Amino acid sequence: MGMVKDSTHDSIVARWLHKTVLVILMAFSLWWLYGALTDKVFTDVLTSLEKGTWLTLLVIITALALGTAMLLSERCRAAVVKMFRFIRSRKWFIFGLMVFLQLMIWLSFGAVSMGADQESIRIATEDPQKYSDYLSYCPNNVFIAYIYWTVRNLIPGNWPANSATLAMQFLNIIVLDSCFIGLWGSLKRFSTGLADTALLLFMFLFGFSGYTILVYTDILSLPFSVGALAIGLTMLHETGEETVLKGPHLKAMGLMLLLGVLTYLGYQMKASSVIPTLCLLIVLGYRFISLKTYRHGAICVVACIVGMAITVPIFSLAIHNHMKLNYNPDESYPVSHFMVMGMRDHGGFSLEERLAVSKYPTKAEKSRYSAEQIKKRLSDYGPVGYAEFLARKANYTFSDGTFSFGNWDSMFNYLESNQTGVLSRYQKTILARGLRALYTPTGVRYVNVYLFEQCFFILMVVGVISLIVRNIREPLQESGGNLVRFWLLFSILGAVAFLMLFESGRSKYLIQFLPVMICAASYGLITLRDRCTRIYAD
Repeated sequence: MGMVKDSTHDSIVARWLHKTVLVILMAFSLWWLYGALTDKVFTDVLTSLEKGTWLTLLVIITALALGTAMLLSERCRAAVVKMFRFIRSRKWFIFGLMVFLQLMIWLSFGAVSMGADQESIRIATEDPQKYSDYLSYCPNNVFIAYIYWTVRNLIPGNWPANSATLAMQFLNIIVLDSCFIGLWGSLKRFSTGLADTALLLFMFLFGFSGYTILVYTDILSLPFSVGALAIGLTMLHETGEETVLKGPHLKAMGLMLLLGVLTYLGYQMKASSVIPTLCLLIVLGYRFISLKTYRHGAICVVACIVGMAITVPIFSLAIHNHMKLNYNPDESYPVSHFMVMGMRDHGGFSLEERLAVSKYPTKAEKSRYSAEQIKKRLSDYGPVGYAEFLARKANYTFSDGTFSFGNWDSMFNYLESNQTGVLSRYQKTILARGLRALYTPTGVRYVNVYLFEQCFFILMVVGVISLIVRNIREPLQESGGNLVRFWLLFSILGAVAFLMLFESGRSKYLIQFLPVMICAASYGLITLRDRCTRIYAD
């Protein structure tokens, strides 16, 4: 039931937060859409046959024609809905095709040499008992290092030296595809149409990319995000006349205990991936207050804290007693260092800043230096200059639908001399060479992959905007669906705030937030479909 103005459930603070979040996010999302549509590679392809292909241009022209026809013709809108139903009915065939392509890409590239943090992690896990400078500076990557080390120890010693990297790439594929299924299963309990839309959008946007050959926290953080999302959906959605928040304490406590475990592990894998969870806790707090279930809310908070408290010593034992990692986190780069890097140019990694802060031996000294730099740069920018900088940084961070695949910190180098055995023979085949040509960002054929992903990236942004419009027209309510949609949008705004505050500068930083973005976009696309066709079919 919707809350009326005089209802005790409808607080002034809640209404203010609801409208503020949506208005700010709408303004940003329009800039986000502009950035995606005017991305340099995208506009170059649309205006130059030399950089594209007839096939990809034909697909784009057809898509634009269909979009125009949908706005003008009811019959065309009905035909598009039928086409979507046809694709939806074959979603698992598409899923199987995606998995096959992922495996072929993996085999075609093999254990590529990776740059930046990925290579440093690989080296650190070869002998963790040896002092690790890299993990001392970047202890946030200890969790992935532990997984890499565990995989390395499970592989027989007489196997090729690149077997650990191959195994981690295969693990990437398993993790990513499990997240597709996990997200679909989480949404299917509430809406089959929503679940299918999210699955298809997620697969087309990210499942056919080449990111699975890059071993890093981007993909490995997704299971914790999807798990937290599933818990959030269960906690906020209503089931009949009751909700989990009103129902038996045991179920809610179990979910919150699990949320605590996932939150801590997600934080250790990629700290910023817990932002949607923090937003969930705020929304849950609002709902506990609106339902006046204060005691139940306090119990749930305690259960979440207990979940984290249980996980901390287990994680510590794994790192220090099992892996016996030799590093000194007191030498690590402070959070403020990444804020400083995020205040240069258009954000992104700065070697100059890294070298400057590395002159200070302890974390405390690095923090003092970084704090001084933050004050100086804020003063240099001024209010207007800083706003212009943030707009430029947002454009670089949110415009690329390939998620910066192949950029310096997502780059890789295929060397045929590094491949041995049966894999080496396969990689000389026409199929393997063709896939490498297609998925090498510096190659002319990669534009086809770029266009494919960029079009679905734009579709995702359109879906988010549609959901914002829907929520602006509706007051914040106690009903689960309404609150879930607000939570998703609130989480996206939290992600935007984080990325604008810290390093970012490249769209690879969006990967960790894809589950909430995909869910929000799917809600919006279904809303858009219903408005265009006045037909709802679940």
